[in-house]
Amino acid sequence: MWGKVRKAGDRVAHALRTETKAGEGKRPHNLFEAAAAYVTASAENDQERAEEAAG
Repeated sequence: MWGKVRKAGDRVAHALRTETKAGEGKRPHNLFEAAAAYVTASAENDQERAEEAAG
């Protein structure tokens, strides 16, 4: 029984993890970083960066 609970906890912890694993080249998407980049680009009237951040 405790094995099932531990496995479920491991899956939840893995889903919440934001750092990359060893060997992975890319970081997961971060909504807050994208929003900050979009707001900054909009304030500077940089349409190209705003579109990139929105993507």
